[in-house]
Amino acid sequence: MTKTEILDHFALYAMQAQIEKMGITNPFSMAQTSYRLAVEMLEHRDRILREWQRDQEMRHKQINSDIKELDLPIRYHRCLVSEQILMKQDLCNWTEREMRRIPNLGAKGLQFVKEAMALHGLKFKGQSND
Repeated sequence: MTKTEILDHFALYAMQAQIEKMGITNPFSMAQTSYRLAVEMLEHRDRILREWQRDQEMRHKQINSDIKELDLPIRYHRCLVSEQILMKQDLCNWTEREMRRIPNLGAKGLQFVKEAMALHGLKFKGQSND
């Protein structure tokens, strides 16, 4: 099921529940109410889809940006660059264990990197969603 189909499915059941809750028995009133609710739900669906699309675009833009935005100390930034980690996406493709093996990064540097990633909503490969 696509996101649109899921939203339509929930909207249909919500509309049916709303009509039952109102206790409408007149077919003409039911049709008018159904139409009004359907229009409202379509507007809400379109708004939700726009928000999802905007969130995806922001996430894509954020993860494909330079690691300079992490504001790491220059020493740790150079350690990452020496390993060809230039973009946030590159950083997310490394595991924490692999990061420990980077020369001159050390435990303190790894902690700086982890904190900077957390501030930007990034995670290492294989890291759980805590």
